[in-house]
Amino acid sequence: MDPRRRLSSPSFALLSPSRRWSRRPVDTPPSWYFSSPPSHYRPADTLQLCVGTSCLIIQLSNCKRVPDIIPRFLTDPNTTFVGIRNSEDAKRLARTRHQLEIGELLDARMYVVDPQGRSLRGRSFEEIVEKYMGFRRVKLDRGISRSDWSIEYLINDQILQVSVDAYVCFKLGVSARLWQVKFYEMYRSNKMC
Repeated sequence: MDPRRRLSSPSFALLSPSRRWSRRPVDTPPSWYFSSPPSHYRPADTLQLCVGTSCLIIQLSNCKRVPDIIPRFLTDPNTTFVGIRNSEDAKRLARTRHQLEIGELLDARMYVVDPQGRSLRGRSFEEIVEKYMGFRRVKLDRGISRSDWSIEYLINDQILQVSVDAYVCFKLGVSARLWQVKFYEMYRSNKMC
C-alpha cells in the first residue's frame, strides 16, 4: 500500500427523535482513503449504521446503488448525526458515486464532559471512551484504519473495528442525550428572535 494513502474513519451517530426511531441513535461512520491535501478529500468507501448492538456496513465503493431508504434516512430533518471529528464527512459522502447527502452533523467532543465536568473537546476517541464511558483499552488500531477499505470483502479486523467505532458513537449519543442538542439550539434561536 502507498504510505501516502491513509484511511481515516471518523464516527458520527444519527439521533432521531421521531416516533418511528424512538429517539434511538444510529451510528454512521464513513471510511475512506485520502492521498491528497485536505481540500481534495476522496469519497467514503464504507458507511456503517448501528442501532443498539446491530451494525450494517455498506461498501459504498463496491455497490452499484444503495437502497432508496438510505438517502431518505440520511436526510431526514428529524435526525441529527453525532460523531467524533466528523466535519468533512458530508463532503466525503457527497463525493461517492451515490452522491449521498446527510443532515446536521454534531461533533460529540463539543458536548461530552468527564465525570468532573471538564470538556473532552480536544481528546482522542480512546480518551473519550475511557473518560466519558469508563471503558479502558478500547482502541482503534491504526494499521486497520490504514488498510484498504475498497476491497470486495472486508477482513474480520476491519469489520470489528468499524463495529466498535459505530457502537461507541451510538452509546455516546444515547448517554449524552445528544439528540436534544438540535432542539435546544432551535428553541434558543427562536427565543432570541
